[in-house]
Amino acid sequence: MFDKIYLKDSNLRPHLEAPLLKERIRFVSSIAERGYCLRYQQMVAEYLLFAVRHLGLKDNDHTPIALVAIWEMGHAFHKARLSSKKRKNLSPDVDTKFKDQMCYTVTWLNGLNMLENIYNDSQNILNRLITESYYKLKHLSAPLLAERVSYLQYLYDSGYCHATIREAAEKQLVVMEMLNLVNFRPVSVSEINTALVRWDSIDRGNHRAHAPKGRRTFRTIAFNWLRHTGMLVAEEAVVFESAKIDEYCQWLFNEKGLADGTISERKVELARMTNHILSNKKSLDAISPVDIDEYLGQRSKNGCSRYTISNIVTCLRDFFHYAYICRWTETDLSRSIHGPRLFSHERLPYAPDWDIVKKLVAYYDGDNGTAIRNHAIMLLLATYGLRTGEIADMRLGDIDWDNDTIVVNHKKRGRSMRYPLSPEAGNAIVRYLQEVRQNECKDRHVFLTMSAPYHGITRCIIYNIVANAYKNTGFSAKHYGGHSLRHACASKLVNSGHSLKCVSDVLGHRSMESTRAYTKLDIANLSVVAEMNWEGLI
Repeated sequence: MFDKIYLKDSNLRPHLEAPLLKERIRFVSSIAERGYCLRYQQMVAEYLLFAVRHLGLKDNDHTPIALVAIWEMGHAFHKARLSSKKRKNLSPDVDTKFKDQMCYTVTWLNGLNMLENIYNDSQNILNRLITESYYKLKHLSAPLLAERVSYLQYLYDSGYCHATIREAAEKQLVVMEMLNLVNFRPVSVSEINTALVRWDSIDRGNHRAHAPKGRRTFRTIAFNWLRHTGMLVAEEAVVFESAKIDEYCQWLFNEKGLADGTISERKVELARMTNHILSNKKSLDAISPVDIDEYLGQRSKNGCSRYTISNIVTCLRDFFHYAYICRWTETDLSRSIHGPRLFSHERLPYAPDWDIVKKLVAYYDGDNGTAIRNHAIMLLLATYGLRTGEIADMRLGDIDWDNDTIVVNHKKRGRSMRYPLSPEAGNAIVRYLQEVRQNECKDRHVFLTMSAPYHGITRCIIYNIVANAYKNTGFSAKHYGGHSLRHACASKLVNSGHSLKCVSDVLGHRSMESTRAYTKLDIANLSVVAEMNWEGLI
């Protein structure tokens, strides 16, 4: 075969003397049978000859070749072409033969079963995403293969499309290059930001890497991938007396049994307070009542209402009393902290008219997936007066389809309550479960996000659902969140003549005092009282 494509003996002899002659002849013959020209056959023969020499292949030795060795061989081939006297004008960044050499080498060795098993491993997501031999070799031979594959498999399991996963795989290699990441090691946030600046400054002409989307993709993949593998080192803000705050929060959980959300809010508030006061002091014992009053005044100037300031005062009183018990302070500062005066039932709960509520619910009466999901959520808010957190936490097991009931876990009351499932709400949920919900997802929440990664919705998502209904239907409101529908449901029940005990149970209130505020919205009965003849009663 080679004697037909090489006329000079000096060109023919190296091919005949190299190992694996029959295997190389067979492969080049297949190239000829496909109609490639004589010059192309010579090029393929040169590729295989260089591979045999550089990889040290021998006759009758079919030991699998590492993919990393093949990738290094390709770069050695590229370097040899650059140093060749015949290729003086070859650009270092443009070598069309570099890719071809590795493609043909990999294809030839794969036909001889001389590649690592990972190259044909169907369980590896890279082999399912990438089919071209050059790019498979590029990804499979790069460092941190297990860490990269683990994250890509996570994206696949989360429901991302193949195009998004392929883009993530490419960005992983870019991130590794910019971070000089060849081994598993800690990576800081500042190091990622520096790498992004360096990558964005590379001259690529009109490459999309310079576009804002390219920078966002780089940051997203870098943070999410390194966080997934455990290499990202979080640079937490400095919090004064953080150990004592953590101890106090643990006490709230163990002794007081407060909810996780309440503890998290108090931890944030205490971190803000200590950072504000202790920035020029040394310890908690150095804090005076004047410092606390100045801090509360500053929070008030920043826009906090009297009710917010009252909640802050409650948090600070409890913390400083605990600090005094633990001997962190010599005096009990909790006795010197005073909040604004509040009045019972001072604020009327905002409740839109029921006709407005019907129009808000009808706004999502559509056929697209998002509208179907949002319609079911709006019905639960309006029909049962549920809190947004109760809907966000609702699980598939909470719905008893056999008995047409739904279980709601009241966060504040600390117990569950079973409601009859209304036909309208039940049909809306069934339609969502059958037509929209990603039931392949392992997440057991009833309502999931509409795009990958699929997980339970949050309270913020429910707020946006209700707020968009308000704004797009043209209704202005004092409060745009889901709690306004809860107030509307409570007002409707009170105005319909139900007892406070019944309304309190439906809303999940611990005390009827919370429900009593809705009697102020009972316009019909208040009108009757106003029209009474009070003459002679006193």
